[in-house]
Amino acid sequence: MRGRSIALGSVQSPAGDKKPTLKGDEAPNCFDEVSPSGSVCDPNGDPCIGGFARLYTAIMQARAVAPDALLLNGGDTFQGTVWYNFLRWTVCQHFMNLLPHDAHVLGNHEFDHGVEGLVPYLDGLAAPMLGANVNATFEPELQRFLQNHIIVERKGRKIGIIGILLRVQFPEANEHARHQRVGDFRDPWTLAGPSESPGIAGKEIAIAGLWGRSRIPDGRRFSAPIGNVIMEDEVEAVNREAAILKEQGVDIIIVLSHVGFDSDRRIAANVVSDVDIIVGAHSHTLLYTGTPPNGDTPASDYPTVVTQANGHRMYLFEFSELHDKHKQFTPSCILSVIVGFPVLIVQASCYTRYLGNIKLFIDDAGIIQSWSGQPVFLGTSIVQDPYIMELLEPWREQVDAIGKEVLGHSKITLNRSWCASRECNMGSWACDGFIHQLKELARNDSWGYAHVCLINSGGLRVQINPGVITTEALLMAMPFENSVQVYDLRGEHLLEALEFSVGVTLTPGDFRSGRMLQVAGLRVVFNASAPAGSRVASARVRCIDCDVPRYEPLQLDATYRIVSQNYIGDGGGGYTMLDEHRTNVRVLSDPDYVVLQHYLRFQDIVTQDLDGRIQIIE
Repeated sequence: MRGRSIALGSVQSPAGDKKPTLKGDEAPNCFDEVSPSGSVCDPNGDPCIGGFARLYTAIMQARAVAPDALLLNGGDTFQGTVWYNFLRWTVCQHFMNLLPHDAHVLGNHEFDHGVEGLVPYLDGLAAPMLGANVNATFEPELQRFLQNHIIVERKGRKIGIIGILLRVQFPEANEHARHQRVGDFRDPWTLAGPSESPGIAGKEIAIAGLWGRSRIPDGRRFSAPIGNVIMEDEVEAVNREAAILKEQGVDIIIVLSHVGFDSDRRIAANVVSDVDIIVGAHSHTLLYTGTPPNGDTPASDYPTVVTQANGHRMYLFEFSELHDKHKQFTPSCILSVIVGFPVLIVQASCYTRYLGNIKLFIDDAGIIQSWSGQPVFLGTSIVQDPYIMELLEPWREQVDAIGKEVLGHSKITLNRSWCASRECNMGSWACDGFIHQLKELARNDSWGYAHVCLINSGGLRVQINPGVITTEALLMAMPFENSVQVYDLRGEHLLEALEFSVGVTLTPGDFRSGRMLQVAGLRVVFNASAPAGSRVASARVRCIDCDVPRYEPLQLDATYRIVSQNYIGDGGGGYTMLDEHRTNVRVLSDPDYVVLQHYLRFQDIVTQDLDGRIQIIE
């Protein structure tokens, strides 16, 4: 039987995902190259990697060899560095359109500034945007730019591409969207500032910040404000679109997903056997067969094969997102399918470290017989395209005018790599900064205003290196411009939040996750061997009305003043116990990164250590 080869590539957007030669990435906002750790490139440090100019070179080299290759983008083009913070969708759209994408899929961060912040980006985007489970019926301006699937042809083959976005990012917002509009979103970077709205989930909440009063804008209750969008089940959406594609004579079906590697495996096990490949993003997972360059550790093979109960095998490829590090234009992974109808999953790490790359060999019956390829490491051997470097320069001048401001200096590394599993000095430093900012509100008989600070580790994206700390470095570490909230909470619900923080069990004794809390004003001991829900061995809270600050046992019936970002305060990441039980909510006028700018200027020299505020015992 005469076979044909199709190359697949995927790209994950500045926050991204993939095709038959499939090239791709999740290209989170990494226009500049980054350090190997994903932080700001240090010319005097290790050789820098990634960046849009290097990604462009790799894609164009691949297309020269395989001009019919598919290039897919895995979403999250927004967020991650000061480029998006200062220039928003305009810079993302401009440079995304320079790449020969066949399709994009929506990422959760595309909604970070509401539907109103997404529509202008889509209006000028050259390639189609997919979202089969994104029901925008009640957001007509958004609906006209979304497609459930597309069909492309390569070498006489019809290839269907279905896009899906992780539904659980927006669980409660779905029902809220069915009943009422929560208010118009206004970009906080505009001179007018945040707009007034009915509040979050219908509640009117006053902002009593250090510099004024207003109301909370339409906040990110979960991952982002999605307005009247209704998120539908991913598997049902894929099965529905796959049936439509088969009726139209499609040979090969690719799911371009922004749901994460674990969810990709679940979907692969449950979708109809007409689906051949899943090209995934969102979880920043590196899939690689063998030993990858640069000392990285892959989570699984490239591609990962999932066998369904009926014997059908699915192949999974995951995009490499730039989240967690320098998030713009992160390359993704490529996928392929082999005999036996497997489903492949591919993904290619983060920080534009890799470009996903895979070639599929498909027989005349439309069955993938074999594949070849690995993610391409975007190291110094890949030259930065000079034309792209020239195009970036005028945008960079605007970014650097704000981003290069020196705020202070650090004698140590503010490390975030431990934040998801134990105390990390970046989280401790940020929480100490929030507590410090509130001290001027303390009564005359109190030394402090808030007892406790809580920060979810998922909001801490990259480390801050020793040396000069700039606004750019700070915003790369905490890019989401969350507001800072202060509220009262009973001890029983604070304990509930602490238990939820370590409620995930991956392997015995391991509760690493993005919901792990970093704290200030607390001394917490977690028992890693205890069952979920009973892992807080002890918790002590620092007093604020005492002559000498000291830590006292947490009292379930006592009321404590908490400071946190609005993401978890509004119930995001599963922290519904905070939103449902807090009272007297106040919001600072400055967003989180501005609060920490003030703290850095006050400190000047950072020497944050690990002081034992979080301890893990077996």
